[in-house]
Amino acid sequence: MSGSVCELKNGKWLVRVEGGQDPVTGRRVQKSKTVSGTKRDAKKALQELQLVISRNPVPSSTMTLNALFDKWIISTTKGGKSRAETSVYNTRHRYDRYVRNSIGLRRLCDLKSGDVICLYDQLLAQRLSPQTVRHVHSELRAMLNWAWRRGLLIENVLLRAEAPSVPVREIVAPERAVVQSHLAILQQTNPGLALALVLSATLGLRRSELAGLRWKHIDLEHGVLHLREGITHVPGVGFTTTNTKTGVHGHADFALHELHIERLRLHLETLELRALQSNVRLPDNPYVFSSDPFHLTPIRPDSLGQMLRRHCQANSSLPPLTLKMLRAYTSSEVYGTGADETTAAAILRDSPETTARHYRAANRSSMRDATRVIVENLLLENT
Repeated sequence: MSGSVCELKNGKWLVRVEGGQDPVTGRRVQKSKTVSGTKRDAKKALQELQLVISRNPVPSSTMTLNALFDKWIISTTKGGKSRAETSVYNTRHRYDRYVRNSIGLRRLCDLKSGDVICLYDQLLAQRLSPQTVRHVHSELRAMLNWAWRRGLLIENVLLRAEAPSVPVREIVAPERAVVQSHLAILQQTNPGLALALVLSATLGLRRSELAGLRWKHIDLEHGVLHLREGITHVPGVGFTTTNTKTGVHGHADFALHELHIERLRLHLETLELRALQSNVRLPDNPYVFSSDPFHLTPIRPDSLGQMLRRHCQANSSLPPLTLKMLRAYTSSEVYGTGADETTAAAILRDSPETTARHYRAANRSSMRDATRVIVENLLLENT
């Protein structure tokens, strides 16, 4: 760190230290002071000033948290790729709603970990879910870490801010009879949704993967379903083809059962007949599931869940069912075959921790069945 001592007049000295360059404005940062005494006193003052600058480097004095967010959200990922539009939309929505008007005008050099913790306390007091607060925390931490690496601030204060804990919810796997009852009704009222439930319950497909499924991904002749992509829908942007949720680890080539092929073939024949009767030429690569009668566009992933919710409301006598529960059903059935967690992880394409949670749910179901048999063997034989 360079510095200089300049004599102004007898007994007066100007001590100046170079503090580097402001990362935002690009201007040179200097610290100076006037010292009375000898040249020895001036050199001692120079050393003290250099020590102060080294311990307290000058951060940005102009950039606010809002300005940083606007720079960060349009930056590329570590791999140099553009951020996914769905991720940008959700992150911007959370920031604008929970952060921008509360601490967004705070300058980076003034931001303290206590400011962020107070924000979390306020959000929790407003009955915002701890999971959402954790999302806000992780995004703020990533943003400040990005700024710290580029010299825009001295320290990422989010490393000293504690996010609320979220209890892990146990996964509930529906009973086979419940799934069969829902499928029997849907086969009569909404065959397309019934097919989606079959693929979700037997192959563990997510809703985004169901929405992104095209007929080019299905080889009915050889009985293989190639899973390579998904679909997201962003308001104001529209549909975007994305990778699977877990990236390349989510890719799979599923061998289809004869019953899969039968239902898929019937679904395709229904589409072709509808197009023929309407004198419409189908696109070269239609979607398997669509809200469009000729499957020109994909179905919104949320629409699958909404249709299933309306079906459950109309049949309230049955236990409710969700697409997420069907993935738990898949793991439960895999567990019933005696397969290990590695096989389940390959089918569900999940992290080992999530697969273990699925298996715990399946294990509870197995325990219930086992204890039921014990009770029947003990009591029914004696009556």
